[in-house]
Amino acid sequence: MSSENGAAELACPRRTKILVAFHNEVPRKDEFLAKIFDLKTSNDTQIHRDIKWSTKYYSVSIDIYVDYFDELKRWVDEFCSPEFEELRQVLAGCIFIGPCRDDGDIAAISQLGQSGAMDWGFVAVLATEIGVNEQRQASLEQDLLANGVEITTVDSAQTSQKNEYGELGGIDRIKELIDTFEWHPELLHRTHTREETSSSSSTTSAPKMALEDVMEKLHEARVKFQEMESSEERESFAREMASEISQLL
Repeated sequence: MSSENGAAELACPRRTKILVAFHNEVPRKDEFLAKIFDLKTSNDTQIHRDIKWSTKYYSVSIDIYVDYFDELKRWVDEFCSPEFEELRQVLAGCIFIGPCRDDGDIAAISQLGQSGAMDWGFVAVLATEIGVNEQRQASLEQDLLANGVEITTVDSAQTSQKNEYGELGGIDRIKELIDTFEWHPELLHRTHTREETSSSSSTTSAPKMALEDVMEKLHEARVKFQEMESSEERESFAREMASEISQLL
C-alpha cells in the first residue's frame, strides 16, 4: 500500500456499523428503529445485519447494533475504555435515544466527544426529554457541537420536524447525519452514474454532482470543521454543510 493510499485508508476507515443505545425507560424502542432504519423488529433483537441505507446518489450496506443502559455515564465510561477499541474502530456513528434531564447526562455525552473515541464517526443524541429551557438548550447544542456531538429533540417517534430556520430536527436530523456520513468509497453502490444523471437532468431533479465529488466535499468539510476553534463558527458551518449536502443526496 502506498503512503497516499495508506493515509486515505486511515482518514476514511471502513466503518460499517451504527450503534443505537437506548435508555431502558424509553418506550416503543422498535418504533424508533423502524422510523430511522425501516427495521421491522422486536425489542429483543440487538444485531441487524446487511441493512440497506439509500440516498439519491448511493446505497450502502450497514449493520445496526442495539444496546441499552440505565445510567448514561457508566455506559459511556465503559464504551470509552480500551476494551471497546475494536468496536469503536468499525462504528460509523453512535446514536443515544433517551431523556437528558440533568447536567450529568450532558457531561457524559460531552465526554464521549472530548475523549476522541469517535473522531471519525458521528455522535448524536435524540433526546426524548430535556431538562433545560430553550435558551439553555441553544447554548447546550453549541457546546456539544464544539465537541463533535449533535443533540436534537423528539417528543415521540415522529419524523418530520423543522425549526424556525428550516433546519431538520428529530428523527429527520438523525437520518440526515447518516446520509452525509463520509462512507468509505469501496462500500458504496452507485444509484446514478454520471451519464444517467446527465441524461435525466432535463426531466427530473437528479443530483448535479458526481458521487466522487460529493464524498470529496464531505472530506474537505470534515477537515475544515476540525480546524475551527469557535463553537459558534463550528455550529454555523456544520448546519450549512449538512443542509447543502443533504440537498445533493
